[in-house]
Amino acid sequence: MIAAMTPPNKGTIKVLGKDLLSIDKRPEWRLDNIGFITSEGALMPYLTPKQNLLTGIPTDNPNYPIKENEAEQILLDLGFTFETMNESLEGLSLKEQVLATIARIFMTNPKLILADEPTKELSGEQEKDVLNQLFHFAKKKRFYHHCH
Repeated sequence: MIAAMTPPNKGTIKVLGKDLLSIDKRPEWRLDNIGFITSEGALMPYLTPKQNLLTGIPTDNPNYPIKENEAEQILLDLGFTFETMNESLEGLSLKEQVLATIARIFMTNPKLILADEPTKELSGEQEKDVLNQLFHFAKKKRFYHHCH
């Protein structure tokens, strides 16, 4: 329910101060406010991490250079180098692919991040490292986050 994918049948569920039953354009509101991370990445495999973060932003958009810089900074903050952020997803480690998925969520600046086992495919040390990076970045950006 908290992901705002379906409205409650009865009662009240408030997310970020909004009653889910009374939100007119729930899908748009969800896209603007909630980032959802799962173990199945939602990235386009034929694009680089940086290109995935910039998907939907036309290169002729006057704000493109600002968004490109933002994408690069997010990826750098998550441990990417300029080389790895421009590498195809197939050339990245599983850990880097998970981090790229997390970066894509951060690029949308959600107010709430819901993470459903985003690291279940990783080994113990890699899992711990990715979760630490997720929590550090979320805290830095003042996101609310919940992991399962």
